[in-house]
Amino acid sequence: MKTALVASSMGANPKSSVFYSKVKGQMEEALKRMDFHRMGIFRPSLLLGPRTEKRAGEKFAGWMMKAFDFMIPAKYKAIHVDKVAKKMVEIALKPENGIFILESDKLQ
Repeated sequence: MKTALVASSMGANPKSSVFYSKVKGQMEEALKRMDFHRMGIFRPSLLLGPRTEKRAGEKFAGWMMKAFDFMIPAKYKAIHVDKVAKKMVEIALKPENGIFILESDKLQ
């Protein structure tokens, strides 16, 4: 059984005017046209966790999102990579076929 799991991005849309969101949306559309029995598309908000490269903007955004977490709607909250990975494994082991698209709030 052919399964694909992919980390995309919140706001992925092939018609977006934002380059990153557009490319992620195009990638999702291309994958949907492939012959997979089960596909998990994961659209997290800002990913938290260890990184080898320095990303000052993301580090600052992560700090701000954690500080104001109580004010941020669930769909937009930063999420730790471990939670995303756990949900990916859960979808990989699902017995049902189909395309499963999970936004950040469904990855918590």
